[in-house]
Amino acid sequence: MIGLEDNNRSVTTIGLSNNSIVSYSTFLGERTFSKLFTDNQVNLANTVGNGLMKGKKKTRARKIISNWLTCSGKRSLDQLGIKDIKPNNHTFVTLTLPSAQMHSDKEIKRQLLTPFVQRMTKANLMSHYYWRAEAQANGNIHFHFILDGFVAWQELRRLWNIQLKKLGYVDVYQLNMKEFHKDGFRVRYDLISSWSLDSQFIAYKDGLKSDFTNPNSVDIHSFKDIDNVSAYVIKYMSKDSTGRLIQGRIHGYSDGLQLLDCYREFEDKNVRELLEVVRKDKSVKEILLEKCVVYYGNIVAIMKKYELKIFDNYKQHIVNNSLRLKGLFVDVVNDVINKASAVSPAYKLVRQLDLFQ
Repeated sequence: MIGLEDNNRSVTTIGLSNNSIVSYSTFLGERTFSKLFTDNQVNLANTVGNGLMKGKKKTRARKIISNWLTCSGKRSLDQLGIKDIKPNNHTFVTLTLPSAQMHSDKEIKRQLLTPFVQRMTKANLMSHYYWRAEAQANGNIHFHFILDGFVAWQELRRLWNIQLKKLGYVDVYQLNMKEFHKDGFRVRYDLISSWSLDSQFIAYKDGLKSDFTNPNSVDIHSFKDIDNVSAYVIKYMSKDSTGRLIQGRIHGYSDGLQLLDCYREFEDKNVRELLEVVRKDKSVKEILLEKCVVYYGNIVAIMKKYELKIFDNYKQHIVNNSLRLKGLFVDVVNDVINKASAVSPAYKLVRQLDLFQ
């Protein structure tokens, strides 16, 4: 491992998720790092707000989203056979500016995004969230935002437009639309390939009803036809930026998501059994990287098929992460969980505390 000195003891470790396994070496004992490695870590810390989604920042983002959706999404919980935890109906939305950006990125985040998050939380419309900032082709900042509840698009638009109006974006939009349509309905031919004539006319009629004070500033992404929601969201949220760099932070999340951890296991009989089966399965894609090996496939189905013991441990880990999301400090009640006699000990605890209703 780069930066590690005077220590060559290592053990195979795996990181496990529903659809992948990462196998790598972990060094044991006291770790001493070179000055070059330490300096590199300092430089990494100084690039938190550099507007780029790269390296460890991207890896961190992927882990947070994966851990969250795995322990709370309906498809994931169904795949694992976890029936007694109530899943979240996640909403994935894009928040935009309806007129040209008039404030810095940092001002937009401080005066628009932060109050929006606070209002959503106070109204009990969400408990956990993750956001990513990007620049559109027109240069405006916009936000991809996923939250742990279903919120109607009308309510999301209303709450976001309240914030937009405070900085004058709704007023500018209103003036622009009234000027553009001063002689009646006009077609945006520059957008006709992605915005049909019929859709434009409907938007125009809706605009007249509100006197152009309710801009379409919110776009909801449907998960209906997405097989792997977690992979879809991770790819969307951690992709490289193609527009201008965003000033300051480019992503953020609720504090509770930091409590979730990945499932890791040091090499033992169960780990060797899993890797042996996965390597022989023709449906699994193996990718050799410099410091690890990644196996992609339906890992949960494989563990179920061969009745692997590690599956029970992994399933319990997901249940524990779900409990953490609900604010239960799992470590405090581990003794209670271990003494429960049910097939899945945490289920009994969940029923008793009625946490997910």
